[in-house]
Amino acid sequence: MITINIFISSMGNVEFGIPVLLKRLTEEFSNRQCQCFYFSIPNGKGIDGSKELFEALNIQAQRIDITNSNEHELVEHLNYSQDELEDMLRLIPIDKREATIKQVKDYLESIRRSDQEIGIDMLIVWGNRTRERTIYHYAKKHNIPIYIFEHGYFRPFTLTVDSVGINFENSVPRTREFYSNVKFDRQRFDRFLTCPEYAVKDEQVTKEFRMISEKYSNSKSETSERLHKQIKKVFREGKIRQAIRRQLSKLVNHIISFRYKQQLNALNTKTRHFLESGDRFLFVPFQLETDTQTVLFSPYIKTMEELVLLFSDAIDRYNRDYNDNLKVVFKTHPMYTIKEPAMELSRIIATCHANQNIFITNSVGTDDLITKSECVITINSTVGIEALVMNKKVVTLGNAFYNIEGIVNHVKQPSELNDVLYKTLTSEPDWNLVERFLYYIRFHYFSEIFYLNPDKASVKRLVDRILQMREGGRES
Repeated sequence: MITINIFISSMGNVEFGIPVLLKRLTEEFSNRQCQCFYFSIPNGKGIDGSKELFEALNIQAQRIDITNSNEHELVEHLNYSQDELEDMLRLIPIDKREATIKQVKDYLESIRRSDQEIGIDMLIVWGNRTRERTIYHYAKKHNIPIYIFEHGYFRPFTLTVDSVGINFENSVPRTREFYSNVKFDRQRFDRFLTCPEYAVKDEQVTKEFRMISEKYSNSKSETSERLHKQIKKVFREGKIRQAIRRQLSKLVNHIISFRYKQQLNALNTKTRHFLESGDRFLFVPFQLETDTQTVLFSPYIKTMEELVLLFSDAIDRYNRDYNDNLKVVFKTHPMYTIKEPAMELSRIIATCHANQNIFITNSVGTDDLITKSECVITINSTVGIEALVMNKKVVTLGNAFYNIEGIVNHVKQPSELNDVLYKTLTSEPDWNLVERFLYYIRFHYFSEIFYLNPDKASVKRLVDRILQMREGGRES
């Protein structure tokens, strides 16, 4: 059997437990006579930056630093057009791209060197941010199979595995005709659409992972070494003032978040009282402003304040034009306090206070809001799929892979919002088509596995699928 060299990147997030899947995946690949390598980065989070934790978890892969460290001349980037290089930087603000392009060139050179010295037969990455997009472009330029992992939409027991992209960039077919011809098993759909058919949780492997991770995160020597490296970097790069400003900014954001939490608690009470009234409303979930779904695939809404202002104006006009009394209920994203504590909640809260047709919550359950709403309006989030699963009409504002005629109604530009909303509320989607679409993505597109608690049988099925895809077999 010919050994396959598999290079993996961006699965080091200890907080979310993704290294558990990496551990099981490399073990299974090793059993298939494959050799695994892991691209690490100095001072990275989790196992990306901690060689000791990586080895303690007994991950069956050789670590390779993906940064060039100025040891070699940078030549690989010369093979790429300006458009390709800019695509690698799409998630970076324009004013910071000049500083990041050097990092991208380092990545490309390190990948080229690994390919030249070892030979890369396959690449696996988690997500599609700058590092992953760079790896993706290298794979396509050199005709190397690449598989992009991401959370599946039926959580927590499905995983995205796509050779083209994730979210709007994925390989899911976009035509009505395709789903009309999908073979449909009613019994399987009813029994297993929202629960696993085969996969089971392996709680023991996750427990062992947590014990080891906590040991290393609490290790004084590990913490001291990490701190020492950070301090050296600050002094070496002359960024003392920047470091102080960052710490002060964190403190200010913490104070601001605490104050907004108190204000949101009051608005939660107001929203709950409204929901008890039974009045009709539209449910609009927030998304993270820094997430790829918003940055890359939301053409005209870049902040949640813009989203709220759009509806503050639109709902008033809709009620006036159609003699209705619709309300709008927003819900904050569950991760915003961690990832976006500086979000403009003050102005959002002020808008909600000023308009009697608008409500906001951070505590009412998403399922409850979907069930009670007239329809769900989302930029392009997983909540749209959750709503379809619950037989609820969906309107999208951004580029979503499920923007398919007969399944959802899409608002191409803000001026169309009320017309599309009226169409949605006065007509029905093709529910047969919706079911066939959900059947396809659940049972054919997503891989079934508890990716944070992966059992060995599910990992074997996942590796089988990846190797079949590599050999040119259709995804099934």
